[in-house]
Amino acid sequence: MEIRGPGGIQCALPGWLTTKRDMPSISNSLTYGRLLAAAVSSACALVAVPTQTNAFELEDTAARIEIANAASQFDEVYEFYSGNQFQSIWTGDGEESKRRRAALFAALDSAFEHGIPMGAARKAMLGALFAGIRSSEDAVRAEVEFSRTYLEFARELNSGYLDPQAIDKNIAPTRNELAADQLLEGILGSDPEGFFAGLAPQSAEYRGLLELHAEIRGVAQSGGWGPTVDAERLEFGDSGAAVVALRNRLIRMGYLPRIADAEYGGALVFAVRRFQLDHGLDPDGIAGPRTLRAVNVEPAERLGQVLASLERARWMNKPLGKRHVLVNLADFKAAVVDDGRSVFTSRVVIGQNTRRLRTPEFSDVMTHLTVNPTWHVPRSITVREILPQLQQDPNAEKEIQIFDPEKGMVDRSELNFAEFSASNFPFRMRQPPGPTNALGRVKFMFPNHYNIYMHDTPFRDLFEKEVRAFSHGCIRVQKAHDFARFLLSEQLSPAFNFFENLIESGTEVQIDFDRPLPVHVTYRTAWMEPDGRVNFRNDIYGRDKAIYNALLESGLGAAALSS
Repeated sequence: MEIRGPGGIQCALPGWLTTKRDMPSISNSLTYGRLLAAAVSSACALVAVPTQTNAFELEDTAARIEIANAASQFDEVYEFYSGNQFQSIWTGDGEESKRRRAALFAALDSAFEHGIPMGAARKAMLGALFAGIRSSEDAVRAEVEFSRTYLEFARELNSGYLDPQAIDKNIAPTRNELAADQLLEGILGSDPEGFFAGLAPQSAEYRGLLELHAEIRGVAQSGGWGPTVDAERLEFGDSGAAVVALRNRLIRMGYLPRIADAEYGGALVFAVRRFQLDHGLDPDGIAGPRTLRAVNVEPAERLGQVLASLERARWMNKPLGKRHVLVNLADFKAAVVDDGRSVFTSRVVIGQNTRRLRTPEFSDVMTHLTVNPTWHVPRSITVREILPQLQQDPNAEKEIQIFDPEKGMVDRSELNFAEFSASNFPFRMRQPPGPTNALGRVKFMFPNHYNIYMHDTPFRDLFEKEVRAFSHGCIRVQKAHDFARFLLSEQLSPAFNFFENLIESGTEVQIDFDRPLPVHVTYRTAWMEPDGRVNFRNDIYGRDKAIYNALLESGLGAAALSS
């Protein structure tokens, strides 16, 4: 059969492609259509394009069609090869193919450094396929598998190995998954090694985590930080075996120079304070129960936190915004980050550690703030918390107003709360603006389907606690008024007087931001500061443990510890 290709060139098409029944291995008409198009493209290309020197840029049409057949199982791989006239990019003996293979193998070798499972297994699989090439069918199988594995690994390196939602429905970062053509075209460039290096997050945070991963692996390989401290509380003036154990662990962790003191003296107090600061603890210099629990954590557990944080950093490998709000739930802190530098920070209170109340992780955009907000009580709080109080005492929660959405305000004295249950309570509740309003004097809105926002609060004492998980899911901000003035300073001058006057008015007012601000609610239990300081926080919601376990179950295994 003859056809005409570009420019009217006459091309010969193999007879066995003239009817679908001659190809029993083709399972459907879509695949057949793809192969027919590939055959036309390849047959004509072989006439119009000079033969390449690459050993697997095969010279016969049938071989290229074999690539099309194999690639047709993977849509995005097929699309690339169809645009590439079904020529190989991995399995030839030319220098470019060799360099690509070497770059992919080197990247797979380093997978464990990033905490990505199955790097060694994938390399072994690809190596065996390549070494086993004895025919064009073998070469085709290897070629397509190289591309498929490359795409899979490149995306894992760039945007994460695990699906966050499969770990926890409350982890919902918006991941940026690179397109197949972008990745495959990228590896065709003159520097495949450099292209691989640019796929992983380029942030200082990620580089610091890689360093931390290597450091803790080294600690694990050398026997850890020594015997744990068997004590409930140690402080200045104490002595004995427990003090020596504390001293030795802090020395091995880098918080204390090598000293022989067996007494809890000034040097140990200073070292404990530094340790406490790096672990989100009250830096009082006393090794109490929480401090000693943190001191006694072994390298394997810390390694799990670092590996989870590496995976999280890949999930967040996207433009965060030159200026953005960053909330770290595990650190109970919020910050405004401008061009990579924190320009405002505040303590926060987050959701209680129960399945229903944990604060989710997500990204959105802060569009406005509300001064003197009304608190529209969520249905869950209305029927689970306030209704039972009213059934005990109809005059409880006096500031809460009860209303019918259609008829307006309801006089609670006319209601018999005993008649209602969580399922049949027909009314809604709200709390008007005021100094005791549950939202305080200001709330910060970034509309999202979780109905989570940041807000002020009249309950100030909770900010003094180390573990600040007390809310129903929303994020309470200690320095909420300063936060509001800081955000408004870009568009109002002087923001201080304007904001204070609005508060004094008692009137509910919404102020839209001239420049909406990206908000990222994150969860980091391990990170390294730019100055090299290592930080760890408790995995209060157990999410990082779930991530680490999922990585282990996916094949990460002991390699991340021992390699």
